[in-house]
Amino acid sequence: MAAVLLATLLIVSAVLSLYFVFYYEGPVPRDHSHPPALDLNVTEKSDRLQLEWNLIPWDNEWGLYKFNIYRCYNAEDMVKIGEVDIYHTSYRDYEVQRYRMCWYYIEAVQDPHVLRPDGSNYSPAFGSFGPISLGKRTADAPSGLSACPMDEKVAIYWNGPAIDGGHWVTSYQVYRGTSLESLVRVGNQSAQAVHYGDAFYDQNLTNDLTYFYAVSADNTIGESNLSAPISVTPRVAPQITVTWLSPDTDYYHQLLQIDWNCSENSLSNITGYQLYISQGPISSGLHLVESYSANQTSPILVDLTYPYSWGILFMSAEYDDGNRSFSEPIPSLTQPPIDGPIGFDYLSLIIVFLMVVTAAGVIVAILIRFKNKGA
Repeated sequence: MAAVLLATLLIVSAVLSLYFVFYYEGPVPRDHSHPPALDLNVTEKSDRLQLEWNLIPWDNEWGLYKFNIYRCYNAEDMVKIGEVDIYHTSYRDYEVQRYRMCWYYIEAVQDPHVLRPDGSNYSPAFGSFGPISLGKRTADAPSGLSACPMDEKVAIYWNGPAIDGGHWVTSYQVYRGTSLESLVRVGNQSAQAVHYGDAFYDQNLTNDLTYFYAVSADNTIGESNLSAPISVTPRVAPQITVTWLSPDTDYYHQLLQIDWNCSENSLSNITGYQLYISQGPISSGLHLVESYSANQTSPILVDLTYPYSWGILFMSAEYDDGNRSFSEPIPSLTQPPIDGPIGFDYLSLIIVFLMVVTAAGVIVAILIRFKNKGA
């Protein structure tokens, strides 16, 4: 019996030895072609936002040695707020602003001295989470309220609140009155329209009557307080028409003929006119093209050159009390294409240059070939 057992052990040992010699190739290598997943989760606590994520496996093989934690409030101000070593899986953010939406981003950082077996760097591992806020309430009041007076009309602009209350601002309410005590709601504007700089137009007003405006912000909790109020007085404004005299293909030069007329205003005197061009909403800024005296007659020729060869034209009537009133916008000046004509298209010039060099190389090669054949 002992002999049988001994023979069996010898046979098993021989088979295992043959397997290790001819077939076993060592432990299966880890697949490092893809980084490990970082599943970041953020929860609200009474005094902080708690960040938690999964432990990364094989951290030594990945060459990862710490986590960097980032926070942003508007997707444009990503700021590093802390770091922990690779064996931590949580972070407490006590510094986050209350009642304000934020986003988090976590990055597993690799040791610069650790490389993959092929000599290249490992792929980074990262995760993100948001939006989330610490606490929720109504938003702050909007800011930056401004107005553009027009003929029996006012265009109102404003900025969103700095603190959104921990919920998306969905819309804005516009209030108007002939005194600060008589403000009533006259309309609303979507949050998206305000984000893109669109104006709220309040129409059918009485010229030379002063109006007061204020704006509030709505989120899912409720309506904010009113913004700081402003006053504005609509007045008679120029009426303009524009005729294009330059070719449609001349994007960098616009020759215009402008006709305008402006009726008399019995309460204030017009001291002059100014022509502006804007490449966005009025609130984003106006470029003064030319000024004219009060007795200037139309039509006039206007020569617009790059970079102010496109945009939206406005003409204002300037009054003796320092106020002004704007015409309706003329949004027909077309922005030139990004590449522009061939003379301004650097990519086209590079392509032409490469074609010329290639053609010259071919010609030289052909000449050398014929010369060698002749020799």
